[in-house]
Amino acid sequence: METKLNTTDLMRGNWIDINGPVKVLEVRQISVIVEYEIEGKRKVSNVPIENIQPIPLSELWLEKLGFKYDEVFDRYYWYIPLHDLATEKLTFRVSEGFICFDGIKYRTLLKHVTFVHQAQNLMSALKQPLTFKISE
Repeated sequence: METKLNTTDLMRGNWIDINGPVKVLEVRQISVIVEYEIEGKRKVSNVPIENIQPIPLSELWLEKLGFKYDEVFDRYYWYIPLHDLATEKLTFRVSEGFICFDGIKYRTLLKHVTFVHQAQNLMSALKQPLTFKISE
């Protein structure tokens, strides 16, 4: 089944599929600049958005993204360093397709994730410092 992507779904650093995995260097209005390797040489190409496909999220890709496998709970996890003593983490079970935020006293479903770029975008958003303005 073919899944249509929009440039608004993507960001720099995302992995997508164009006859194999390629890395997004730049997102444009109707295309993406991607980086890939052929015969040991780095190549860069401008590819129309209609020619790219998302990469299905698999156990192999979770490991590439930095998730670790927990045999006891049969799921992958990625720790979120909220503070020095943090135990909070993201967990993901491939068969369920949901990324959850697991804290000490709670578990919150964050997002249904099917593709590598979706997991990357969520991880990137969670790595950013929380900033806000206090209005007077």
